[in-house]
Amino acid sequence: MKIPVNENVTINTPRMGPVGGRIIAEVFLGLMFNDRHSLLTLQPNWQPPTGPEYTLKDFVRYALGA
Repeated sequence: MKIPVNENVTINTPRMGPVGGRIIAEVFLGLMFNDRHSLLTLQPNWQPPTGPEYTLKDFVRYALGA
């Protein structure tokens, strides 16, 4: 991963495999679907202004009010 700094620094970041990613996704969605105040419950048809091709970073940006 290239770090956005002035120095030429590179780090290796571990990544999850398909099983770990699936577990994290299911926990995350389970929390959101069972939260009475989550966006999935309050506005299930909501889409970000960028359109249906949004990514997780777009969702986080919207959630933070950007």
